[in-house]
Amino acid sequence: MQTSAKSNPAIERSLGLVKQVLLYKIVITTLLWALPFLLAPISVLQLLMGAVPEPIFNLRLLGWAYVALITGYAGGLLQARNGVMPLQIIAMGLVSNGGASLLVLGHLLWGTGADLRGLPAVLTWFSCIALALITMGLLVAVAQYKRAIAQVA
Repeated sequence: MQTSAKSNPAIERSLGLVKQVLLYKIVITTLLWALPFLLAPISVLQLLMGAVPEPIFNLRLLGWAYVALITGYAGGLLQARNGVMPLQIIAMGLVSNGGASLLVLGHLLWGTGADLRGLPAVLTWFSCIALALITMGLLVAVAQYKRAIAQVA
């Protein structure tokens, strides 16, 4: 059921949260992952990550995959700005960010990430927390939206 955000303040609030989360996700993904993975020289990547995967092509390819995700999030942001809840983009975000936050947390607690020190450790923990916050923001927005839709029905 498509309900106008203008006619329902609860839907408008949930769309507002989605817009904030998607904008945050676009900025974080662009600055923390996509641009460095695509453009940074190996020496900078070593400083940021500790170790750089070989071949570097795989990391560059991952950077391009992040650009594809950013494109999807930008489309979802445009939908939300037009009063449409981007449920497919939210589903993508929940799978991507929820799964990645669990994977990074496991890496930090029980994998080779437990041995990270300095800037790579800080950035990896920051990434884990950012991913978890994005996931929680999307979950809250969907819960608010479903509650608002149920009130209309």
